[in-house]
Amino acid sequence: MNLQPHGSIEGKNATYPLPQQMAYTRIKRIHSLDQAKIRNSTMKAIDYKMLATLLFLSYRDLTELSGKGLWHEIEGQKLLSIFSEHSGTKDINLLWESFTRIASFVVDYQRSEGDRRFRGVTALIQMEEEFFKNKSIFRFRFPDQLVPILLNPKLFAVLKINLILEMRSKYSIALYQILVPYAEMKYKNSTMMTVVDFKEWLKVPYSEKKSSAWKRFGTLKQSVIDPAVDELNQLCHLTGFTVSYELYRRGRGGAVKEIRFDVEKVGTTPQQRVQEDFQRSTVDSESEHQKNQLSNLSEAVEIITYFEKVRNNTAIDPQHLTSEELSKAEAFIQGFDSLEIAKEVVSIICHFDTKPDFFGGLFKHKARAAAILNQKKEKEIIDGKHNQIKVDSQNKLKIRKEAYQNECEEYFAILPKEETEAIEESIVRNIPVIMRVYFNEKRDTIAGESIRRDALFRWWLEKEKNLDETQIQQILS
Repeated sequence: MNLQPHGSIEGKNATYPLPQQMAYTRIKRIHSLDQAKIRNSTMKAIDYKMLATLLFLSYRDLTELSGKGLWHEIEGQKLLSIFSEHSGTKDINLLWESFTRIASFVVDYQRSEGDRRFRGVTALIQMEEEFFKNKSIFRFRFPDQLVPILLNPKLFAVLKINLILEMRSKYSIALYQILVPYAEMKYKNSTMMTVVDFKEWLKVPYSEKKSSAWKRFGTLKQSVIDPAVDELNQLCHLTGFTVSYELYRRGRGGAVKEIRFDVEKVGTTPQQRVQEDFQRSTVDSESEHQKNQLSNLSEAVEIITYFEKVRNNTAIDPQHLTSEELSKAEAFIQGFDSLEIAKEVVSIICHFDTKPDFFGGLFKHKARAAAILNQKKEKEIIDGKHNQIKVDSQNKLKIRKEAYQNECEEYFAILPKEETEAIEESIVRNIPVIMRVYFNEKRDTIAGESIRRDALFRWWLEKEKNLDETQIQQILS
């Protein structure tokens, strides 16, 4: 493994090496002597991006500058242009706010010098900003104690900085940093972690409140795990792998205690390999015209290949396509917002009664098929809005139910035992005889606890919240 940064941020092919343990907030003890872990738990997405950028820009000079207590420098406008292009951040004050947060991060470290062993605590980075002749200069340096760890070849995960800069969620970035090494392993392509460690490593907000939503696994899954996994899978053509996970339940009640993440490397199409070979063989000053030519040619090959597969169920060799066929394909794609939309139009034409047998015959049906697709999209948008209204309504009811349940639990938690027993007696008098056994001899069974809890909740909704039967059924449904 080459442990130097590669490429350039402007060329969108930048990679940099990061000590794997720095991807975690808290780590288990490992056998390596050199290690570091970030203790702070308030990182935002922009902070991950900032740290990645600073490591990439300073890596080659770590020994000569940070290692000797000297500053690395970058013009404020240059840093802002990087974040503006790749991450959408256009306010230089947001960069300085990220600087100040990163400077407050505390790092626990262990290092060695020959037979001597050291452990310590230090700030992750030092920073300052200089204003000179209407110019802003950002200066930063890593503590000299961390430089040997940052340069230790045994600890690295090689990460794609442009990918990190373009990610939307901080949880996606954190999970990406953790899972990259498993994508490169030959045999073990999965990792198991406890829910507690997962929250620590992805820096999930913490609250002491018993009713905090983050204490419920359903909220964690919906707001953290699924969005992070979904974003990584959407970017699998850039990360090189897809992610899936499995939940492991333990103990009474079957609460989720552990999560296993599985990583699978993805292959590339011949057209993608052509693009990758082209990008690797060109220098950073390569013109946009050349890139566009390659992109158009690749899409032309793909649309013809797609047509032959859908219309004639035939797999063709792209090398046998003529320049005339490729030119027609490029012309056909023009006017569509994406290749995927062009494919949808091809699919519609291939279901017409007068469908053509060869690619050139698509043109006379293009306008008709595009109109059909637009109608379909408009209907999907309308249906999607209706479905979203329904989902929003269901979510509101779900949130309302959870809030009521928490309030009900707190109500009975402070209610004297004799009053709770009296309430149960009143409930028993109004339920079928067959159910009364769960309030008496079967009260300590799982079924008994569940039935009593639901009955008390219904009683509380009626007596304490003054809800009618229709409202109660709506909440309980």
